[in-house]
Amino acid sequence: MDRLPLAWRPGLVGAALVLVVLAAARPASVRRTARRAALLAARAGVLAGELVLMAEHRLTRRRRRRGRQPRPRVVRLSAFVDRRLVRGGRVRRARIGAIPRVRTAVVATLVVATFAPSAAWVATDRWPQNPFARATRSAFSRWNGLEGRLRLGGTADVAAEQVSGPSTTAVIPPRLSWTLAGAARPIRFGASADRALAADLDGDGASELVAFAAGTWRIAGWADELTLGQADDVPVPADYDGDRSDEAAVFRPATGEWLIDGAASATTLGARGDTPVPAAYTTVGVAQPAVYRPATGEWLGVAAAPVRFGEPGDVPVPGDYDGDGLAQPAVFRPSTGEWWVLNGPADAVVWGTDGDVPVPAAWFGASRTIPAVYRPSTGEVLVIGHDPIDVGVTGGEPVVLRRDGAVTVAVVGPPG
Repeated sequence: MDRLPLAWRPGLVGAALVLVVLAAARPASVRRTARRAALLAARAGVLAGELVLMAEHRLTRRRRRRGRQPRPRVVRLSAFVDRRLVRGGRVRRARIGAIPRVRTAVVATLVVATFAPSAAWVATDRWPQNPFARATRSAFSRWNGLEGRLRLGGTADVAAEQVSGPSTTAVIPPRLSWTLAGAARPIRFGASADRALAADLDGDGASELVAFAAGTWRIAGWADELTLGQADDVPVPADYDGDRSDEAAVFRPATGEWLIDGAASATTLGARGDTPVPAAYTTVGVAQPAVYRPATGEWLGVAAAPVRFGEPGDVPVPGDYDGDGLAQPAVFRPSTGEWWVLNGPADAVVWGTDGDVPVPAAWFGASRTIPAVYRPSTGEVLVIGHDPIDVGVTGGEPVVLRRDGAVTVAVVGPPG
């Protein structure tokens, strides 16, 4: 090492120290700890920004009540806080969701610590002839190839229209076909044994396509998989903590447990044969575990005591049908096409027939849940009070999701 230029020595020592630390620590623990710390910092920024916006809203409302106009400086400050802290914090949380970035950062730090000092030295002294220059050029050439394979700079969230196949650490055949309403071509993502669903796991307001199987969550556009649950668990992602992003969660019918990502302990509610129906029944914006028991028509977890609402054969379709921000228990009766909402209208809404799949949502920008059905025989989504939506494919399983600020549907077809 005595023959090496001084610029090389700190880089090699730093590389050796990084290798020793990585060898002593568990890589999974390092990634998990760094990701949680970064998520906590991003959430703190979003919370601080929301507090500032709340104060500005109250100050503006008070001035308007007194017949005064809002202060321009306060308005500009609130706009800056909303753009940088709130929206920027959500974007940072979305990027933090890409766990491989932590591993990529470690590799990048190692390479920079090793080669940056030598590159600076070589650039200023005897670049063409020095043997270290040739070694540095070769090293950076290898790094450029490694950078392409690691996909540095990739985003955690990719719009469904831009996804041509899965991007996961495991190689799986893209066999499930996702057809989005209005999309030019279907998306191939997931395997035949996967359960198709959608969830906004990064809090950016758009749903990610998710393929779940035996506790493995494969998310379209994400480089890593999530692991939560086991075989026979039912995925039930929802916003359980009110942070405006869905948490991965599963319902375990064998024990009635609800395992929620980030929760300190499991919640026990329900049993085998129950249908999980999590929603914001008591607190606006915060979902809670709940189940519907088809055998008795009981809803558990929606109130302090069990609520009996429904008959055998009914399909639970909870939603915010009155627009107050809270979900109400509701059922769709396939035999008659009736929609019954707890504490709703005295007469049922008739929409759909036997064989239709209910897909209630806030369609067409509505502020409340609207009854709607997917008709597999025609490939149409029929929303009450609106023209049919032609998905362009018959059969399959409908998955409701949010894309480009609006509710849409993807029909997941059989393996192809």
